[in-house]
Formats: sequence, structure tokens, C-alpha cells
Amino acid sequence: MKGPAALGSDLLAVPVSPGIVEELKKRTTLMKATEVAELFAVHPKTIYRWAARHELPSVRWRKSVRFDPKQLVDCITRKLSVPAYSHTAQGRRSAHYPQSA
Repeated sequence: MKGPAALGSDLLAVPVSPGIVEELKKRTTLMKATEVAELFAVHPKTIYRWAARHELPSVRWRKSVRFDPKQLVDCITRKLSVPAYSHTAQGRRSAHYPQSA
């Protein structure tokens, strides 16, 4: 295991601005990892890692990995709809739901 990133999804830790979704909706062709990395403000190697972990949807095209903007929008939309988890003082995880006694 390598540090805190190994404990959870790196993609969930990246803040997503509404501008990313709007930019992706304008795109009509498959995108390179460098283009996706620029939108997320991360290194292209991070994009490849997320694709390998199936955190980002990707397609193999010849010997390359490409990203469908429509699938990326769906992925980001699902990411934004996941309830935020927080740790309570007792160390339990809660997702904005009341604690049961």
C-alpha cells in the first residue's frame, strides 16, 4: 500500500467544477489522457491510473487509451451524487443519515 491514496479513490478527492462538465459536453470526439488531465488539473499518469482502476471510463483505441466525453460526464455526475461520508466522534461513518441508537 502506498500512502493515503491507497485507502480510497483519488478521483473522489478531486474537486469538480461545473466548467469541466460544460467543457466535456462540447466535445464530440474521443479525448486523449493529456486533454482529460488538463481538465481535471492532474498529471496524465493519474488519468491512466484512474482508467486502470476503472474509476474513469475509458476505451482502447489501437494501442492507445481514449476517453469518451459523454461517459466522463456520466461518471462525474455519479461522483457528485454520492453522499458525503464523515467520521463521527465515535469513529463511525455517517452519510448524512441519523445515527441509530
